[in-house]
Amino acid sequence: MPKTKRNVALLFLFSVSILLLTWCQKETNIKNNNTDQNIEQPVAQTEQILVINNWCVGCGRCIRTAPQNFTMNWRIAEVSSQENTDSQSVSNAIKNCPVSVIEVIEV
Repeated sequence: MPKTKRNVALLFLFSVSILLLTWCQKETNIKNNNTDQNIEQPVAQTEQILVINNWCVGCGRCIRTAPQNFTMNWRIAEVSSQENTDSQSVSNAIKNCPVSVIEVIEV
């Protein structure tokens, strides 16, 4: 093979190998970046929801304890507000319910 053809062939092989190395390096960086993004994503926070089950007897203790969160409707207590579900008054209403129908559920 003449010298110029061999030089052209070597230059071609060298160029292809450089392109392949560059491509492999980019793929590795992309995979590493995707892995880092998955690790850094924050964990979803749970939300608390105040619930009254169907067995309410309508005594009104929850309304007297936490009037900002409960109301009476046809002699049955209902949740009127989901704000401050972790407050002391809501905790007392849950403890003082005679039939234990008030719950705070994490969603």
